[in-house]
Amino acid sequence: MATWEKLLMFDSCGLIVNGAVNVQGVQQALLNAGFQIGKVDGVAGPQTKKMLVAFQKSKGLRGDGVIGIQTLRLLAEHLEEHSESAVDK
Repeated sequence: MATWEKLLMFDSCGLIVNGAVNVQGVQQALLNAGFQIGKVDGVAGPQTKKMLVAFQKSKGLRGDGVIGIQTLRLLAEHLEEHSESAVDK
């Protein structure tokens, strides 16, 4: 599967919007995973990057702050879990 096709898989969960990483979606996933990013504001500031690196390391990835396919896949799990639990209530 080509990289573009892989990225489109994350469009439905909101991590990719119009072909680009949606910072608000990343922030929400980090927050759902228990990482204190501060305010979900769509700005990839220092706290968001710090928590992204911590998230990556906690999942056994290289903590480089780069949002690649593996990071997107793991972040998506936290968006899906949150939306499923909201539906169950």
